[in-house]
Amino acid sequence: MPPVGLVLRSLGEIEATFTAAHAAVLARFDAVGAHDGDGYGTSAAWLMAMAAMTRPDAKATAWRMRLLRGHPEMAGALADADISKSQALAIAKWTKKLPAELRAETVKILVQAATAGASLDDLRMIAAVALERWRASRPDGDEDGFDDRYVQAGTSCELRQQAGLATADRGGVAWHQRAEVGKRETITMRDQQSPMPSPRACTSPARNRVHSHSPPTARAA
Repeated sequence: MPPVGLVLRSLGEIEATFTAAHAAVLARFDAVGAHDGDGYGTSAAWLMAMAAMTRPDAKATAWRMRLLRGHPEMAGALADADISKSQALAIAKWTKKLPAELRAETVKILVQAATAGASLDDLRMIAAVALERWRASRPDGDEDGFDDRYVQAGTSCELRQQAGLATADRGGVAWHQRAEVGKRETITMRDQQSPMPSPRACTSPARNRVHSHSPPTARAA
């Protein structure tokens, strides 16, 4: 890689770390309502007036703050430059239609996969599996949410399998980007303590109930 390429890669890491740092500071600012002291009702309004941001940029900055505040695993990976700003925003986009509980778990799995070396195409595929499994799990007219709890458990486990396959497809080697300029080390998957369980680990009572659960029959009077 030419020297200018190393510089660009390092700038991408700096951007990731800066994004996480800016969001963390803004989150503290927002939490105590510091914008009120200057007469502004929201952090976005304060950024527009006091930080010379355009309305779209201020709203996007406030949105990123809320995103990272709600997903600490993503914030930590960004701060360590283990994932890029683009990856974080893509993950948020792909998972926004999922219900809150499943979205949080899916984001965590996608961040772990990205950190282990999964490509954007791999991450997009994992997110698509999550969305498709969730859509397929919602029978018409069932509004009690009972089955969904078991579906989410099964879907989460399937996604962990998929994320493990995504990194394994890279020839058993995951590329882990270090923060130092131009340094990269390879880590074999067998030497990692991967958070992704094996397919056997996903055979659990919760997952079995995804496929076998049926409404209880009423007892005869």
